[in-house]
Formats: sequence, C-alpha cells, structure tokens
Amino acid sequence: MVRVVAMTGEGANVSMTRLATLARAAGGADAAVRELVAQAFEIVVHVSRTSDGSIRVMSIEEVIGFADNSFDTHVLFQYQNGSVHADRDGAAVLRRARGTRDPG
Repeated sequence: MVRVVAMTGEGANVSMTRLATLARAAGGADAAVRELVAQAFEIVVHVSRTSDGSIRVMSIEEVIGFADNSFDTHVLFQYQNGSVHADRDGAAVLRRARGTRDPG
C-alpha cells in the first residue's frame, strides 16, 4: 500500500521532526514517537518552488531509522545548484522512472 502525505518543510528531517513534534504535543513519549514516525515512511520526496516559479523535486530520501535528535535517511537523489546528484540506488530509481535500463 502506498501512502502519500504532503507536508511543508526544508527536507525529510525537518518534515518528520515536525510530525513527531505534533505527536508529542498530543501526549506521546519522545523516543516512541520518533520510532513510529521513522517506521511510517520509507521514502520522502522533497518538492520546492524555485525562484523562477517552477516546482522541482529537490531530493528523494530513503528513511533508514532514527537517532536521538534526528532521523537517519539515505539520499537517493538530490537536485542542487542546477545539477542532479544520485548514488547508485538513486540512479536506478531515476532509470526506472524514465523507463531505461541499468547500464551495469
């Protein structure tokens, strides 16, 4: 089952921290809330409006787990300063999205 949640924030860590803060405000324990938030998401897609008004995917991050004060993520794809950066896993994600094959 695919679940999509739209949130505002400057990336995966900020958005998931905001969600954990809301849960703690409802009476949840800090460590338990962080664990639940980390388990609720596998992938976070950060979308932002650029200075020219277009909307662009800025990063795609895999949620690995959580630490004391933050969430552990692995960046699969990142758009930064006009160029795309992707690790091997992220490049494979991009190829599947484009319908092309893995060269290796």
